[in-house]
Amino acid sequence: MIAKAKAIAHGIRAMLYVSGESRNKKHPEKITRICDNFMPQGMDASGMWTEMKFSAMNRPSIKNNVIRVEISPATEHTKDFTIDDWKQLWKDFAAAFDSQDTCDRDGKIVSAKTNISGSKSTVWLHKESEGGIPHLHAIV
Repeated sequence: MIAKAKAIAHGIRAMLYVSGESRNKKHPEKITRICDNFMPQGMDASGMWTEMKFSAMNRPSIKNNVIRVEISPATEHTKDFTIDDWKQLWKDFAAAFDSQDTCDRDGKIVSAKTNISGSKSTVWLHKESEGGIPHLHAIV
């Protein structure tokens, strides 16, 4: 499995893309909502973004206050996955991600443990347009 996480400042654009509401998304029908954490259910991208912005209002000095996560497990491991299986994969990933400190070569912590499991988030399953390879996108 390959996963990538990055702190970003362009959260609304990422939210629109992940949810399939972006005008640039060619096949929104290949996108499925997996879960939302600490947010009212069923909101559109703008509603989710507004909900997340309320949480960030207490820390106006933080510019990149959204973490974009992409998780790409091997296709053979997920071929029979249900929505609940994808949700469990996200929960397992978030717990593992939260348990890590990132250190430099000298052992000094450069990035402390996160709390994405306890943060507002939305997770979506995408299937690639060409090969249909499934992967998760999350906005935290």
